[in-house]
Amino acid sequence: MESKKEKNTNKKIVLIVIGVIILGLILYIFYPYGTFVKDKKITEISYFEYHFNPGWGKSKTYIINCSNKNTCIANIKVDYEEHNDITVNEKDMTRFINMLNKYHVGSWDGFDKRKEGWYDLNRFSLNISIQSNEKIKAKGYGYFPRNYEKLSQDLDSLFLDLI
Repeated sequence: MESKKEKNTNKKIVLIVIGVIILGLILYIFYPYGTFVKDKKITEISYFEYHFNPGWGKSKTYIINCSNKNTCIANIKVDYEEHNDITVNEKDMTRFINMLNKYHVGSWDGFDKRKEGWYDLNRFSLNISIQSNEKIKAKGYGYFPRNYEKLSQDLDSLFLDLI
């Protein structure tokens, strides 16, 4: 037969386990992706590709391809209007890399969330090749990583400045 002290100890253990599970669920639900993921510092980009489709409305695609550190070419497609083979100068590439680091895009690697059953939601995909052949890949359908909205606005500004 258990003593009163053992019963109290068992109750405390059960309450602690339940508390940890509830805390884990709260963190999973309310903290955006990237909060607890290691952020890859971006110092160099060899390839960048970003697609956004709002489900209804204008889609956009931004691509930067760098054959070496000093030669980067951008291709921009907004809806059906294309601007190809735009040379990206060093100042704009520095601005671009700083922007990616500012919004911790390096922590987005592996982000892949989708709202099932919805067919007209905003969606995005992002593929970046950075220094040492490392890759950052992220995609979302109705879900977005932390700082996504801010980055999207700044990307629009940067790429429209290139045109």
